[in-house]
Amino acid sequence: MSERCRATRHDGQPCLVTWGLAPETRLCLAHDPLRKELAAAARRAGGITTTGAVAAPPRDGAKYRVVPPHAVPRGRPPKTLDDCIRWASWLAFAAVTGLIDGISIREANRSLQTLKDSIHKKDLLDRIRRLEKLVSQYERERGV
Repeated sequence: MSERCRATRHDGQPCLVTWGLAPETRLCLAHDPLRKELAAAARRAGGITTTGAVAAPPRDGAKYRVVPPHAVPRGRPPKTLDDCIRWASWLAFAAVTGLIDGISIREANRSLQTLKDSIHKKDLLDRIRRLEKLVSQYERERGV
């Protein structure tokens, strides 16, 4: 198992970061006091690249962050298996970057799983119907 950052998060849990640990302190960029300026620069640079695509902060006491439609993959709901893959990748990114809260990500992943299962079921039912027609056609031709 990889070594983890030795720091404690603000919620009292241990930091789970395993990459980018400073050799001298064994702390991640976010927790290393010796790299405070580098961490601030990274946050600024990250903020610049995500402008316009970030989740709005919760409003009116809500627990969830809302992402505008233009910020989701292709700017529309997922409809195909390829869309599900694209969305799952985007949600993974949103999770690790803090773009969206974990509860919203879990709900979105559940919806993606439901869509994926529905697509598979529809494809299987279509295939069964085609096979049933083919069997019926063979039976008629053979006089069964």
